[in-house]
Formats: sequence, C-alpha cells, structure tokens
Amino acid sequence: MDNRQTNYPSVAVLMSTYNGGSFLHDQIQSIFQQNEVNVELIIRDDGSKDSTLNIINEFCNHSTNLNLFKGVNIGCKKSFFELARYASQNLTSCEYFAFSDQDDVWFPDKLSSAIKKLEALSEKSPNLYTCRTLLVDSELKPLFVKKSKTAFRGTVEEAVMFQPSPGCVMVFNKVLLDLYVKINIDEMLLHDDSLYKTCLICGGNVVYDDKEHMYYRQHSNNTIGGNQSSFRRYKRWLRMFFDSKCERSNAIKSLLLTHDNDIPLDIKKRIVCVVNYKKKYTERIKLLFSPRFVTGQLCINVIFKISVLFGRF
Repeated sequence: MDNRQTNYPSVAVLMSTYNGGSFLHDQIQSIFQQNEVNVELIIRDDGSKDSTLNIINEFCNHSTNLNLFKGVNIGCKKSFFELARYASQNLTSCEYFAFSDQDDVWFPDKLSSAIKKLEALSEKSPNLYTCRTLLVDSELKPLFVKKSKTAFRGTVEEAVMFQPSPGCVMVFNKVLLDLYVKINIDEMLLHDDSLYKTCLICGGNVVYDDKEHMYYRQHSNNTIGGNQSSFRRYKRWLRMFFDSKCERSNAIKSLLLTHDNDIPLDIKKRIVCVVNYKKKYTERIKLLFSPRFVTGQLCINVIFKISVLFGRF
C-alpha cells in the first residue's frame, strides 16, 4: 500500500494508541484513503493490552507508509509529544503534520482541505489548521447536536484562556512542529492545547475551516469528547478553578521562558501579566479589565475573571 505521487504534498500523521482495538481499523483505513496527499502514518502505542497491536501489524504487513513504535504507558499528552519529537528529528523532508485520535473516521478530503488553507499562509511562520467535526455515535450515526454559531476568535488572549479545537482536527507545518518540541511538556495541560498556544504565542496563524471533514466518534471510552452537555463542560472548567496548582498560568510562564527569543515583543507585552498577576496587584487589575481577554463564550469569560480574581488561573 504505497500511493505516493511526487506532485502531492507529504503529510505525517501522528497517532497515539491505547487499547483502541474497537475502532482503530476504520481510522487507519480512512487515513490511507486521503486524497491528493502522500501520507505517512507514525503510531506510538502507549502499552495496549487488547487487539490494538494486532490490527496495526496487519496494516504494517501491507503498507510501507506505516511506522509503529511500542512504548510503556506514559499517557496521551506525553505519548503525542514523543511522536512530535520523533517527527521533528527524523521527518525533515515532510511538509505537514497532523494529530490523529484512534477512534474517528476522516473524510477523504480532510488533509487536502487543510493543506489548501495552509498553503495560502507564509511558509516562514508557524501555521495551524482546525475544522469542524461531525459528531457521531459508536456506529458512525450522526448525533443530532444543535450547531452553535462559530465563536472562534483565534487570538493570543483566547489561546491563553482556553483551546477551542480538539487535537484530532489539527494539521500544521514544520515551523510550528519545531517550535512545539522545544516546550516543557510536563508544564503543559494537553498536547493539543500546548500546540495551539505555541502557535499563536509565537506569532503564528490559526486558520479555521467551518466545514466538517471528519466523523468525531463519541463513545464510553472518550477521554473528553465533543458531545458534552454545557453543564458537563462548565463543570470541568469550574473544577480547574478549584485547582490550587494554577496550571494554566504556569503553562503560559513555561512557554514564555522556553520561547523567549521566538515570541514577538508585542505579544510578550500583552500576556506577561498572566505570569505576574498573582504577585502584582496592578497586573491582576490589568488582566481582569483588559478588553482583549475575552472569548466568544460568556461562561468561559466569567470563570476566567473569577479565577484571576481569586488567584486560581
């Protein structure tokens, strides 16, 4: 299974697996059925105990475009980061990269649609693509979820507050990948959240596609999933408020330290208050009343203000 064509762009798909035997075959097959791209699939297995490795090995027997690395269980965040680090060091000729979950199904145009958007941006800047997903159940039957008007802003300040897109929709260039692997992943929240923040804080571009290009499968084993009620989402955000570790502001501090020479001065000036707000009263006031620190969702804005007010962001 090798359909490489020299006139198509190359994309390395980075997938972390863990006990994904129930749905993995469909996802791998959909990745190899992508149109107008040369795909290389890099899988790191995070210590699966089910049929996952058997499924992957079966594809390996028929494909030269799949590489499998077996690892011990280190969790989703670190597993994806290991994949990114491998890709940065070894896939130097690859033009684009994508994160993939183990249980979705991609439309044939998912990667080509992303690349068309990314090609319109400067090759020298870090660039990231995201898109809508079609929520489906375990049998790929659409879930009738009311579509909300896109509240996506794509600003640095929004990225500081929260990350609006799941990793499974993300496609990005080598410039962003190389910036991403510099971070201290232990100081970050999730692999996709830290990629999104790295892109915008380092002066990059996030392009959002309002069209759906994949089935986002919802089932009992989803880590987070997209089919959460508003109550469950807000409950999860409120739980972060009661976390005294202040992981969100610590993540920004880590990014500022790691990428001190990569962050444009104007962005650095705009977000340094996030790092200093607990120590300096003036910075806390600035963060509370800045018109820049807003998202398209009122509840997130309120939780953010409360978190800052009580020093829990």
